[in-house]
Amino acid sequence: MKWVAEITYPKPRRFEITQEGLYNLQNHQVAVEFHLIAYENGEGFDDSHQDTLALAQEIAFEDFQVPLNAWKQIE
Repeated sequence: MKWVAEITYPKPRRFEITQEGLYNLQNHQVAVEFHLIAYENGEGFDDSHQDTLALAQEIAFEDFQVPLNAWKQIE
């Protein structure tokens, strides 16, 4: 699954959160995480991995002032 948000203030930026499944070879379980990437001028300049979608959105809000209602699920 994938969510995007675009803001214009203070700078035009695009943000993406992608849900990823990571397979652990040691315990044979899949862990789900949410990868947040910030883009400016088409280039990624910041990324982080969070345990939940809500936490990834909160980080985007705290670090980049992305409003929680700006997120749209596209996949």
